[in-house]
Amino acid sequence: MNGKKERTGTDMVEDLSALVYETDAFPSTEKAKEILAEEGIDTTSLNSWASEKLKGIKARQRMALARERRLAFEERFKTLGRSFSGTASALRKKVLDKIRILGESDPEGAQVFCRKFEDVPDEDLADLDAELSLLEELEGESEGFDEKGS
Repeated sequence: MNGKKERTGTDMVEDLSALVYETDAFPSTEKAKEILAEEGIDTTSLNSWASEKLKGIKARQRMALARERRLAFEERFKTLGRSFSGTASALRKKVLDKIRILGESDPEGAQVFCRKFEDVPDEDLADLDAELSLLEELEGESEGFDEKGS
């Protein structure tokens, strides 16, 4: 070697710590560089090490945040899915009840709706329910008309 003891990263950090605690106020960047140069402390490797560590920490934080958001979205979608499936099953029961009621007064019409009911996907149940509701209204109107007209 050239007579100088090889300095480790720990030595540099200890020297930096001692320098900071010996002063009442933090020196400016230029003054700090000047003092470190006088002490023979090369901070290039320390700066690049700290910079790489900081980049890694920030990357892990972004990944953790992205994961948290993804999990939150997944939970929202699961909750929505559960509420829709509950809504669909309740609507399916409501439509089936309307078909049963229709079957009492119009068995042929109930058969038509029963075939539709068997093939209808959950997203179209509301349309089938609306059709049955309109049919109920029309039957009510025609019954009222028959009573008044006869």
